[in-house]
Amino acid sequence: MRNPPFADLKVLDLSWVVAGPLIGRVLADYGATVIRVESSKRVDTARVMGPFPGGKPDKQQSALFENCNAGKLGLSLDLSTEQGRTVVRDLVSWADVLVNLGTRQYVSRVGVIRPPGVGIFRPLEEVPKGVSKQPVDGVILPC
Repeated sequence: MRNPPFADLKVLDLSWVVAGPLIGRVLADYGATVIRVESSKRVDTARVMGPFPGGKPDKQQSALFENCNAGKLGLSLDLSTEQGRTVVRDLVSWADVLVNLGTRQYVSRVGVIRPPGVGIFRPLEEVPKGVSKQPVDGVILPC
C-alpha cells in the first residue's frame, strides 16, 4: 500500500486470545505501528492453539497466534514488577490508541486507567485529582 491510511497511528495492543489481536492486526495492515505487549508469565491462549508446523505443538510456532499478530512489534514483560508496569505506562503515553480486551483488573494492575467520561487512557499518576479512577473493560479508545 503506497500511502496507508493509518501510517501515522501508534497503537498499544494489550489484548489477548484472538479478537483483540485481530483488531491490532488490521490496524497494522493499514499502516499503523502496533506494539503488542504480552505477559512473560502467562502466555497468550492463541499460542497453544494450532495449527502447528508438522502438527507438533510449539508455543513459538502457532499459526493462529502468528496470523493474529502479523505486522506488529512484540514485547514480553513481567507485569508483576514495577519495571514492567513502568514500560506499559510509558507505552500508553506514547500511543494514540490502546487496544485492551482484558479485564479491569489487568489495566488497573499495570496502573493504566481511563476515567469514566474522559475517553482517554492515561497512567494513573496523570489522572487529575477528583476524577474517578474506576477502570473499564474491553475498550479500544484513543490514548
